[in-house]
Amino acid sequence: MKKLYMQCDEIISLLSILFILLMAIFVDLKFVEIGIFFIILQLVDGNAKRIKDKNNLYIFIRRTIYFFPLILPVALKTDLSISFDSQFIALGIVLGIIYNIPQLSNIKFMLNKDFIQFSTEDISKFELSMDIYSTMGAAIFEELFFRYYILSFSKTYRISLVLLSCVLFLSAHASTKWNERFKIYDYLVQFSFSCLSCFLYILSRSILPSIIMHLFYNGPTILYNVKSLKIKGELK
Repeated sequence: MKKLYMQCDEIISLLSILFILLMAIFVDLKFVEIGIFFIILQLVDGNAKRIKDKNNLYIFIRRTIYFFPLILPVALKTDLSISFDSQFIALGIVLGIIYNIPQLSNIKFMLNKDFIQFSTEDISKFELSMDIYSTMGAAIFEELFFRYYILSFSKTYRISLVLLSCVLFLSAHASTKWNERFKIYDYLVQFSFSCLSCFLYILSRSILPSIIMHLFYNGPTILYNVKSLKIKGELK
């Protein structure tokens, strides 16, 4: 099965690069800019994984480095919109929760006290805190990059940009250390999640609903780490 995961990883990476090249050649040469930032993201993420030191400072640096290439192109723009619309915020919350419903039984098991005690026995409280930091940070900065930066890149090629956003989002997750656990179903979920997040941003004209949706989608992982910290505190 491992070979299948590697094939998915390679196919998605090749598709993302090919798609950027095709858009640069046949649509607008300016799309090379997105390709450059995405390659920087992949390079930084790949090199950050090489920091194996378990020292708390190095753990923080490794987790933080990943955010820089995501925020870099956003920092160069000046029209970031984070307006608050309660209807779209509510929609983002509902969509984030809906995406967790198929995994409800696994989530209940994951949040079981006995399972948490067993699975976090060798994990420090600092590492659990960093997991919360990474999970929440990823939800925020990935939406800023894959939705705000890419979708606001041009007002002319909106459909192409939505597809590009979804393909690059999928490619970025396929290259993570968890990719060996992914099945075809997981890739389809991530692609559809990315599509909905794109349309939520387009309809709301604000990045906040997409960020909220992503945070609620990551909610079970955040709850797992928060509960783990609480249990470790009780044990000590």
